[in-house]
Amino acid sequence: MKRVLGLIVMVIAFQGMVAETSAAEGDRAKHRDDPAKYWNLKELSVFPSFRECTIPETRYEKLKPILVSGKGPDGTNAEFFAYYAVPEGEMPAGGWPGLVLVHGGGGTAYPNWVREWRDLGFAVIALDWLNQVPAPALTNVPPNETGVPRLPLPGGRRQNHVANVANIILSHSLLMSFPEVNADRTVLVGLSWGSWYGGCVAAVDSRFRGAVAIYCCDFNPKQGWQMELVNGRFLHAAKIPMWWSLSTNDQNVTPDTSNAGFEECARFDGCSIVNRLPHSHIGFSFPSVQRMARYYVGLDKRLPHLGEVSLKDGVARAKILDPGAGILTAKIGYTTEENAKTHLCTWQYDPADVENGEIVAVVPSRARKFYLAACEKDTRYHDLCGTTKFVTTARNADAYVPKIVSPTEPKPWEKTAAADLADYLSLAVSTGWLSVDGCRDVVFHTARPTSTGIPKAM
Repeated sequence: MKRVLGLIVMVIAFQGMVAETSAAEGDRAKHRDDPAKYWNLKELSVFPSFRECTIPETRYEKLKPILVSGKGPDGTNAEFFAYYAVPEGEMPAGGWPGLVLVHGGGGTAYPNWVREWRDLGFAVIALDWLNQVPAPALTNVPPNETGVPRLPLPGGRRQNHVANVANIILSHSLLMSFPEVNADRTVLVGLSWGSWYGGCVAAVDSRFRGAVAIYCCDFNPKQGWQMELVNGRFLHAAKIPMWWSLSTNDQNVTPDTSNAGFEECARFDGCSIVNRLPHSHIGFSFPSVQRMARYYVGLDKRLPHLGEVSLKDGVARAKILDPGAGILTAKIGYTTEENAKTHLCTWQYDPADVENGEIVAVVPSRARKFYLAACEKDTRYHDLCGTTKFVTTARNADAYVPKIVSPTEPKPWEKTAAADLADYLSLAVSTGWLSVDGCRDVVFHTARPTSTGIPKAM
């Protein structure tokens, strides 16, 4: 009798999972949009005109500052700024692979990141989408997250989603027009807001070999009006492979909205999830990001690629679809906590095994969410790995034991001053008011984050 009841419970649970999946798919479908309503690839594929930027403050060694004829708000025409750089040395047969580098909120076309990617073997174009120009010549401080002054272009600092996506595509067209660039080997790398824009570009510009999204690019139609066009509504139309680098504790997305983005993306090509990965423009230097960008243009092997997770009797398995350069270790990342503010959850690792072409791990009984990771050599950010999507465990008595707060323990609302400070610093770092440059130097901005957690100016 117990066995029969157990089977009935399993069938009901399975039916519930199927219904929940179908409902989620239906809910996503009603928020989808047609990118052709906003952008015309044939029009944007025409090589735009450009001229040298003569603003002296934009000068930076071995980078070419340019002003490109692009789009402004409401269909107007307006120039935008970009840096262009080509690697030193002999050009390879067919030309240099090309990279369009898209900064995040509050950022600019950072000369230091252009230089770093150039030295990785790319012809790089990095535009500023806030209608401003970087002015590194105004300071003797080496360029970093906050050390680059900016000067406004005519019309002042602004953000327009339709124009910004169009200008990213125009940057790609211009890059492809240069004789030293291999137009058949180009990749897009977008960080934070740049990754949200990347999700739009991927649904329009099929000329890229692939796109790397750092931190964001989720599917979240419940975002406010300022996010309406970049809430993942175009991911269903992605025309190029997309790969993600993201954190378990990002302020701007959640594990669930990130998973929804993966599911929506028509060309999802894997991800690298890392516990508490720092959020700033330092993401342009993540080894995983640079590796996958080089992979898309044929310069390197991809990172390990894992299939979907199967979960049976508390054991999770994921098939290894591609071992990358070689899997050295495996692990399971998980949290035992639930919190509406998902960035405050504590995540931890346990070792996993590599068995018969699969990553295999025992899921801790109290885990609420987890993922499996196949890792190559360790790095400063522990990111040189391929992971599964997030997995949410079943909510049952065995999987979830609620914490009982005794009268002597602090209540959840009785947070210490230190905890309050930690929460505020987490918000400040992820929204751009405070930056951790290379995880060493802390620099404060003059504008504070909004109550929504997303700066209005981004």
